[in-house]
Amino acid sequence: MAGISSEAAKGIAYPTNKYKYNGIEETKELGLSEYDAKLRILDPQIAVWWQVDPETENMEMWSPYASNYDNPILYQDPLGNEPECCWEQFKDAVVQSVQQVSSLVAGAVNAWGSDQALGAGSKTASQAGIRGDNAAFYTAGQTVGHVVALVTGAAEVIGGGSGELASVGLATPIAIPVAVHGVSVFATAGYKLFSAAPIQEAPLAGGKSGTSREARREVMRKENIPTSQQPTSQKNTPAGRTYKYKVPTPGGGKTTKEVQQQLKDRNHPPHWEAGTPKKGGQKDPVGRNRLQNGKSKQDY
Repeated sequence: MAGISSEAAKGIAYPTNKYKYNGIEETKELGLSEYDAKLRILDPQIAVWWQVDPETENMEMWSPYASNYDNPILYQDPLGNEPECCWEQFKDAVVQSVQQVSSLVAGAVNAWGSDQALGAGSKTASQAGIRGDNAAFYTAGQTVGHVVALVTGAAEVIGGGSGELASVGLATPIAIPVAVHGVSVFATAGYKLFSAAPIQEAPLAGGKSGTSREARREVMRKENIPTSQQPTSQKNTPAGRTYKYKVPTPGGGKTTKEVQQQLKDRNHPPHWEAGTPKKGGQKDPVGRNRLQNGKSKQDY
C-alpha cells in the first residue's frame, strides 16, 4: 500500500501533502501532530479540538470540544467552528452535474434540429427555460449541435448528390433534394457556428436557480464575493445557513458581508440573500444580522 500513500512521492519536486483530514493543514511543530484549522486546533489522536467551539449556542447537546458530532464520515468542519453535512454538498453536486449534462444535451439537440429545419425552432437558453450556470452548458451544447449538423450536411451533399453523379453519371429525383437540403443545412450550421454574433442572454424575470448551491454562488457574484473564498465564519440556524466574508473595499481596507439562506420566509420561496449587515446590530427572529436595503437575492 506504500505506493499509493500520500508519502509515495518524495523529494524536492514532490513536497509532502499537508492538507489531509477535512482539508485542514497538518502541522508538527514542537513534535506534536495537530491539524491547524482557521478557528481551532484539532488533535487527531483523540479526535477532539483543543479549544472551545465558537458556535456553542447552535450545539448545546454536544461537548464544545467534540469534532464533527463524532461522525467524520457524514460531517466536515474545515474552519473549526461548526460541522456541516457532507451529504448535502454531495447531493447538490450530483443534482448540478445531472442538470449540466442535461443542459448540454438539450442544447446540442436543439441546435442540430434547428439546423435541419434551416433555422426554425432555434432557442436560446432563456427561451428553453434554462437558467444560471446551466445556461453556459446549454450554449456549449449548441456549438456541438452545429458541428454535428455541419458534418451531416456535408454527408448529405456527398452521399446524396455528388456520390451518385460520380457513380452513375446523373442524379436521381431523390438525390437532388437530399443534396440541396445538405447544402442548406451546411450553410445554416456554418453561419450560426462561425458568423452569427453571440446571443446575449437576457435575465429571466423571477428566474430561479436549479439548486441551493447555485443560488448561493449567484448572490455571492452579485456582491463581488469570490465564490472560491473561504468564509471567516459560518453557522446553521432554523432559518438556514449563514456565511460571513471579509471583502476588499474600493478605497482600501475590508468590509464584512453576509450570505444568508432563507427557508422560513412565508412570503417567498426558499432563497439566498447577500449584503452588508445593517448598523446597530439589528437581528432577525433567529438571531442573524439583518442586511441593508439593496441586498442581492436569488430564489431556487
